[in-house]
Amino acid sequence: MVIVTGLAVAGFFGVGTVLRWSVLRVLRETETLGPLAARVLPMLMVAFLFFFYNAEIWQVMVALSTERTWAVVGILALLTVLLVAVTTNDGLRSMLAEHASEREGIDVPPLRRSERFNLLLVPCLAALIQATLFAVVVFGFFMLFGWLSVSEATAAQWTGRPAQRFPGLLAQVPISPTLVKVSLTLAAFSALNLAASAAADRQHRERFVDPLLDEVVDSLQVRDAYVRAAASAAER
Repeated sequence: MVIVTGLAVAGFFGVGTVLRWSVLRVLRETETLGPLAARVLPMLMVAFLFFFYNAEIWQVMVALSTERTWAVVGILALLTVLLVAVTTNDGLRSMLAEHASEREGIDVPPLRRSERFNLLLVPCLAALIQATLFAVVVFGFFMLFGWLSVSEATAAQWTGRPAQRFPGLLAQVPISPTLVKVSLTLAAFSALNLAASAAADRQHRERFVDPLLDEVVDSLQVRDAYVRAAASAAER
């Protein structure tokens, strides 16, 4: 009964459609990940390698529990979501104002709150998927780079503690928990940095953000055509 109720609620709110769109969007954004990483990653590494090879960040992360590490990552993720929402909303407002001026004299009802929310949600989700994929690339880079360049002796010297290993079967993996924490934190910060670049870098915005808003324009045009068609059918 609970499963049936859950499926009914999910169908009512269109969860299946959202999941399908999200999967397709991830596959689509994967194609743009190469140009995005080629543009942002080199300059980002200049700053992040300084932090990565700084003993202080290793000392901070070795003392953090797994729960507090995820709390730090969660705070950075929340800041990324807020920054993406604010940046996208600013672009959406200007785009809606331009669209309204173009359709002056056309009898189309104004957007409802739910419609405005959907128009904001689509580019926000796409931008967050983009930032998440970029963070995954950064995480993988620092995990590999740290495994190659930071020996256990160096990590022990930086942290002031003996080299750590994962418990159980993961003990055979030549990667320390501290390296995972450092890489995870830098990856989360890279997603926040990407969102900030979308707000401050005009070229980045034109290349990776404006295409998302162009999809909103297409959605508005489809909505206007549907409303006019429905109104004409009602008059007949």
